[in-house]
Amino acid sequence: MVRHYIILSSSYSKGRRIALDIIGIELSNIDIINHMIDKIKKSCGEDTSLSLHCIEAESKEWESVKKEDSFFEDVLLLKDEDEFIQLIQKDRTLSGLDVAKYILSKKSCTQLKLQKLVYYCYADYFCSFHKRLFEDQIYAFELGPVVKSVREKFKGSCKIDNKDLDDNEIEKNHL
Repeated sequence: MVRHYIILSSSYSKGRRIALDIIGIELSNIDIINHMIDKIKKSCGEDTSLSLHCIEAESKEWESVKKEDSFFEDVLLLKDEDEFIQLIQKDRTLSGLDVAKYILSKKSCTQLKLQKLVYYCYADYFCSFHKRLFEDQIYAFELGPVVKSVREKFKGSCKIDNKDLDDNEIEKNHL
């Protein structure tokens, strides 16, 4: 039997759980795993949701883990720690369209109202935390500030609701 230590998290852009599978570490060397978890939290934020699982399976292959425990059936196994960290970091970075999607999930808006609400979210976050909520460009227009990505997506639209933004649109903006 082979012992697998699995660090598990969620990827919102992939729409599924992600994992790092660490094999060949004895229980006496658990500090290696703790160091890896510390590195992930330092890189991605202390509030990053992680869980650690230990399972014994027939072989080193991921398929043997899934065969042993169906809990891991839909988990995406990543190649290495850096890929795991990059995916979590990507998911923790918002775009103006992400904020617009959230607003539209709560209420329909005109394009102008949506622009203002997205900007107000940005401004409030910036004033509270002294950090940018998203990296999209913000321009001064005649009727006030606009977020470039939101303006380009909804230019000329009258009434907008959550059907106007789909998950694929959001994922493209993260790449």
